[in-house]
Amino acid sequence: GIFWLTIGAHPNRGEPQKQLLHFLEPLAHSLDISTEEEGHAMLTYRLADKRALILLDDVTDASQAGPFTALGRQCRTVLTSRDAGVARTLRSRVLTIDVPSQGDAAAILAQSAGSSVDALPPAAFELLSMLGQHPLAIAIAGAMVRRGSSWIELRDKLGDGSVGVADAAATYRDTSVMSVVRLNYEALSEYEQKRLVELASALVEDSYITIQEAVQVWGKVAAMNEPDARKVLDALNQRGLIQIRGEEGPPEEQRVTLHPVIHKFLREISR
Repeated sequence: GIFWLTIGAHPNRGEPQKQLLHFLEPLAHSLDISTEEEGHAMLTYRLADKRALILLDDVTDASQAGPFTALGRQCRTVLTSRDAGVARTLRSRVLTIDVPSQGDAAAILAQSAGSSVDALPPAAFELLSMLGQHPLAIAIAGAMVRRGSSWIELRDKLGDGSVGVADAAATYRDTSVMSVVRLNYEALSEYEQKRLVELASALVEDSYITIQEAVQVWGKVAAMNEPDARKVLDALNQRGLIQIRGEEGPPEEQRVTLHPVIHKFLREISR
């Protein structure tokens, strides 16, 4: 299988190991890990005869990757980091990935807006520049246009600085992503905002819940029936705030996920 874990400056170094163990054994009752060494041993045992690709996102220190290496002969680990020194310390092969080209970014924007590159107005290309050509920000902006926002409206709201984030340490690109996430969130009704925050609270980062589990969450906290819950899920999905995977499959295989950046934003505003 393929497993994605967001590392970052995680306060609990053992938590990502627990998340991976949960992915491997979702029905396990106890996954207590006392040390990283113990967690590594548990993962090595479970992955000994399995093929797995483990993706570690936003690694800030080489030591964070150690517990996820040498897990099995058929396991491979890929990590992302803003610090090339991390890869050099691990003696790993380095692949530098930049933001999408102007053409690729325009294609993402057009597709998410339900349009074509040729039909994009000048304001759309100005928006691309403002978003730092970040794929998530582009996809969300396009989804907002698909739902009725205008290119000029989005450009002006993001350009006047009225929608921003409070993290002074954030880079320009980080700020642009959070700004468009906030703008999209604020376009929801208060009812939809509450449901989205509740959904985020029910989700462990980089995990998923099934459609039926989401319906159950809202049934308990908001007394929602299944048809109404599905309407809200569809609206959030169309806005790019959640992803519903396996939509073509049976209901029990349909999964709701949140992008880590959106999950982070929702945690911050609910504090």
